[in-house]
Amino acid sequence: RNLRKAVLTSVDRMSVDGNYFYFPLHYEPERTTNPDGDLYHDQFKALVLLRHFLPKNINILVKEHPSQFLMADRGSRGRSPLFYQLVKNIKGITIAGPDTASFDLLRSSIGVATITGSAALEAALIGKQAIIFGQAWFAGCPNVVSWSDISNYKDFSSRSVASTDDIKNFLVNLIHDYGVPMVNNGGQLNAYKEKWYDDFFISCQIEGMKELINEFFKHNVVNDKTSTSKSL
Repeated sequence: RNLRKAVLTSVDRMSVDGNYFYFPLHYEPERTTNPDGDLYHDQFKALVLLRHFLPKNINILVKEHPSQFLMADRGSRGRSPLFYQLVKNIKGITIAGPDTASFDLLRSSIGVATITGSAALEAALIGKQAIIFGQAWFAGCPNVVSWSDISNYKDFSSRSVASTDDIKNFLVNLIHDYGVPMVNNGGQLNAYKEKWYDDFFISCQIEGMKELINEFFKHNVVNDKTSTSKSL
């Protein structure tokens, strides 16, 4: 309750005029920021860098992740109520209400910035440019650029916009090259078990993981004696 009260008292009255970058906060603690955020696991640090990068006439709109309030009291331990006031101390940053529809904010924005969040992928699919600070699984996707590859806003804003088909092809190829059929969250098993989580799927899951591990060692581990790749 204290965390929700803190964010509600930090919300700014705003008119969504489209002259802003959307920065949806990650739920914390979670691997999407630490360790996947790498040097930018601190979202406040990323916001400061983004504020310096964007022209002064472009605002930054921040919205809290809804799960920060809802996950059995764990989320409230991952964010200090002081965080919102710290963000508000940065000129040119506005905090949106937690009940505001995220996709509406995304759709009206100039672009999206996030550590590794799927909002960047959503932005790319509707023809907007997105910035990722961390090691997102979809890095390299058209319309998505890594912070380390950006030099200045002028060059970034002049990037050509890729089509939805380009992004779909990227994702299909990504799944083909690296995807493994599996359930990686034990809590989801009951939801899927009756429909398709049978012995055949389990065998595909095991074989897929074995193949993925073999491929990793084939390309990343070298035998010192023969200087050739090793596999399991």
